[in-house]
Amino acid sequence: MRPLKLTITGFGPYAGTEEIDFDRLGTRGLYLITGDTGAGKTTIFDAIVYALYGQASGSNREPSMLRSKYIKDECAETSVKLTFLYGGKEYTVCRTMARLRPKARGDGFTEAPAEAELYLPDGRTEKKEKDINETLAKILGVNRDQFCQIAMIAQGDFLKILLEETKERQAHFREIFRTHIYRDFQEKLKGKVKTLEEERKLEKGRMQEHLLRIACAENDPLSIDAGKARSGEMLTDRAVQLIGRILEEDAGRLREAEEKEKDLEARIGGLNRMIGVAIEQQKARENKEKALQALAAKTEEQKRLQAALEAEEAKEPETERKTAEATILGNALPEYDALEALRKEYRMTAAAQAERKGRIEKLAGEYGSLREEAAQLKQAQAERKAAGKDTAALGEREANLRNEEGDLLELQREAEKLSRAEKEYAGTVEAYKAAQAGAAAAREEALRLRGLFNDEQAGILAGKLTEGEPCPVCGSVHHPRKAEKSAEAPEEATVLRAEDAAAAAQKNENEASGKASLAKGTADTLREGVEAKAGKHFGGWDGAETPGKLQERLEAIRKELAGIAEAKAAEKKQAERLEALEGMIPQKEAALTQMRLEYDAENGRQEVRKKTGEEKAGKLRYPDKTTAAAAKKQLDDEIALRRKALQGAKDALAGCGSEMENLKGQIRHAEELLKEGEIRDLEAKTAERDALAAEKNGASQEKGRIQLRISTNRDVLAKIGATAEKMAALDRRWQWMTELSDTANGALKGKQRVMFETWIQMTFFDRILRRANVHLMQMSGGKYDLKRREVPESNRGQSGLDLDVVDHTNGTTRSVKTLSGGESFIASLCLALGLSEEIQMSAGGIRLDTMFVDEGFGSLDEETLQQAMRALNSLSETNRLIGIISHVAELRRAIDRQIVVRKLRDGGSRIEKI
Repeated sequence: MRPLKLTITGFGPYAGTEEIDFDRLGTRGLYLITGDTGAGKTTIFDAIVYALYGQASGSNREPSMLRSKYIKDECAETSVKLTFLYGGKEYTVCRTMARLRPKARGDGFTEAPAEAELYLPDGRTEKKEKDINETLAKILGVNRDQFCQIAMIAQGDFLKILLEETKERQAHFREIFRTHIYRDFQEKLKGKVKTLEEERKLEKGRMQEHLLRIACAENDPLSIDAGKARSGEMLTDRAVQLIGRILEEDAGRLREAEEKEKDLEARIGGLNRMIGVAIEQQKARENKEKALQALAAKTEEQKRLQAALEAEEAKEPETERKTAEATILGNALPEYDALEALRKEYRMTAAAQAERKGRIEKLAGEYGSLREEAAQLKQAQAERKAAGKDTAALGEREANLRNEEGDLLELQREAEKLSRAEKEYAGTVEAYKAAQAGAAAAREEALRLRGLFNDEQAGILAGKLTEGEPCPVCGSVHHPRKAEKSAEAPEEATVLRAEDAAAAAQKNENEASGKASLAKGTADTLREGVEAKAGKHFGGWDGAETPGKLQERLEAIRKELAGIAEAKAAEKKQAERLEALEGMIPQKEAALTQMRLEYDAENGRQEVRKKTGEEKAGKLRYPDKTTAAAAKKQLDDEIALRRKALQGAKDALAGCGSEMENLKGQIRHAEELLKEGEIRDLEAKTAERDALAAEKNGASQEKGRIQLRISTNRDVLAKIGATAEKMAALDRRWQWMTELSDTANGALKGKQRVMFETWIQMTFFDRILRRANVHLMQMSGGKYDLKRREVPESNRGQSGLDLDVVDHTNGTTRSVKTLSGGESFIASLCLALGLSEEIQMSAGGIRLDTMFVDEGFGSLDEETLQQAMRALNSLSETNRLIGIISHVAELRRAIDRQIVVRKLRDGGSRIEKI
């Protein structure tokens, strides 16, 4: 990229429009940007950066800070226009900062937004700032930060880039070469190691929890060792062996307990059988005696039951007669149902006729009332229409009132807006007055300090002179009569702060003025509208009385509208009622006629039902079904009792016989049991069995305790094994992961402390040094080379990016901090050039045909300065144009192509010549 023409207006110290024709400087070689201190030499590079990226060249400045504080017209624009050449094609970019401009209508100001335009070689023009920024970044191939590092070797950065130690250079290279990912990789490794350490700690805790569960009998000699294992005093391998021994001993104990339990079960079983036989024999004697007594009683009962059965069988003929009578009566019951249905129908029809007669009378009354109500409604409609109060008239009046209400509500809202706008305007006027006073005081103070500072320039410059070092004005190294600075002379920083404060105060005043003008325009516009609307209804607008009149009129309109709504609703309700009546009257009349016809027909059918019922009742024995059913039920109940008594007598006799057979069987069974030998000493054998059962229960409990210990210890053994395997795997992973993390983070004991990110950066640094040494060999006359320090002074801190210088005059290697001031500048310049070239290659091989070198040459002696000039000339021989920003007199004499910047008496600067 090579700039062809730069036009700046109201930018930095340049209040007016300045134009720099870079094309007149040629396409290669050196040119000088010179002039007064603080005149704005570096601002030229700021303008180029602003044109390309819409930002200042430094990260500590906002674009708005580049607006010239010397602009007298607050509406004057601040703009930059740059035409440049890239890849043989010409581009032009224009940017204008946001500013105040007069309103198109009325007084005051409004803010004009920032604007940008990019004219492309193919004739297209882009006007959206986002599209322009993306297009330029794509054309140039670098972002703002990279462009500034490549195109500008900035004032104050020389020694910084040379004397940085590894830690500072790491951060510097991280931003330039984007090595964040390697640092992130290092941090992830640290995190992995920490996570593994937590997992190892967790598994160790789990192992201790498993050991705490080791089970051992209290009286076992191994219980002492088991306690040590639980408390962590024993190694895990020994604890595993101990668990194996406990399991082996408990297995033997379990076998003994099972054999003892089995022996006791057999002995208890034999005793139980003997005790059972003895108990059965005793029960057999008792049962035989009871059965003999019960059998004698059942024999007598059998004789009595036989006599009872014979008596019941004698009643059977009478039972058969009653059964026949009940059957005849049951067959006649449906006839009673038919008679009852006929009577019920007669009763229901009579009730229905009475109800129908009542409905006929009611319907006749309703019919008459409806006809009378309809006549009254028609009369009321005719009266309203004659009086002009019908729906049409009310609707027209309502529409007129609604329109008036809308106008008045709009007037009320506009009046409220006007009140708020007038209050806001009064506030902005007060703020403007305060800002105006502050700006005037700040301007006066800045002018006073600038005058004192300019009057004391000789004394300020003399204060910086050191015997033996050249004067930047005359070049002399001896200073016998230095000018003295008065006590009242301010520092330049104080002056600049005052000027910045004055510019900020002026900006505040401009903003306050704009806000006041905007508020006034708003209030005036609102008042015009309010007065126009108020004139229509009240003859004009009086802020004191008109609002009250407006509110009174609104309330009157709303009251009248409510009355109209009520009248319309009443008329609508009456019209709807009349329409309903006119539909209901014919329906009522037809229903009344139909109901009278049905009533007469049903009266004839009722006489037929009455005669039929009387004939059917004369043919039946009982007056109704209820009486007939009761008679039949009485017969059925008596028959059932007779049959139940007969069956009961039969069942009782059969049951008695069955019970007698059962008693005989019990007697035979008892006699069979008593044929065996009788067993004695039942109590002694029962006591012996109970003692053995208690002994067996104790043996079973001991067996359970042993089984629980075995189960617990087997589970502990399995979990110890699984945890031990997991711990071993974690230990192996932790070991190699720790070694990898220590290696990547430069933390290996006894080794050079070089992090992985630093190792990557060392590759870039070596390439930078190779490029820098090409220039340093020429600038130092073959005396010096820069070299990355390979062996650190100690292994306590990070290393790998420290810098030494090789002195070829004596073959020594020493720290760059030992170089003199002039040598340090030369080395720094070469290192900066190498860094710039390497960044260009890292950014995709982009080509910048123009570079800027800002100050630093004042510290060089004549010979070193000539060497630096020759080196820079050699750089510019390859179609590269290098601009040196400096006020050094030797450079003004040595470089004939110059851009001269001068300060003006009334403040600000201008480009004097090219």
